[in-house]
Amino acid sequence: MDNKRLGVFIIIISVFMSLIMLGYTLEINKHKEECPTCGHSYYKSDLTPYIMLGSVAIVVATLSLGFYLVFFEKSYKTIVERFEQEKNLKINDEKFSIILSALDKDEKIVVKALKEQPGITQSTLKIRTDLSKSKLSAVLKDLEKKDLIKREIKGKTYSIYLKKNF
Repeated sequence: MDNKRLGVFIIIISVFMSLIMLGYTLEINKHKEECPTCGHSYYKSDLTPYIMLGSVAIVVATLSLGFYLVFFEKSYKTIVERFEQEKNLKINDEKFSIILSALDKDEKIVVKALKEQPGITQSTLKIRTDLSKSKLSAVLKDLEKKDLIKREIKGKTYSIYLKKNF
């Protein structure tokens, strides 16, 4: 059952309970007695005020639950979607760490920079990784042979992307 429908159902039940409680209160008030000496009215049963207080508490609790389910409770689908996203992120991070473990030091630096900034130009990557132009070019060729990156011509330089998103 959908949470909103359940909330509406609970609200209807609590309204019905409050009507019963109102009827009970009206009936009890008919049976009040007055003290012959002082003139104050009192109930025949000493428990009646406590019963009424308990009934009010139950009605307020069920109404609160109903309104919570109708207005504030996230649906099951959004919670499942969030868990799936977190799971996918974790899996991608694990895949990325496995790939990094198979690379040498310079390749790791380049791949990490590419993950942080996809489509980075080769000249910006050179500055960011602090590798020489020839060393960076050799590392990029090795990564291209390993089918981890792709280079696209962008003016006089290349834009570099990871082939898979991690």
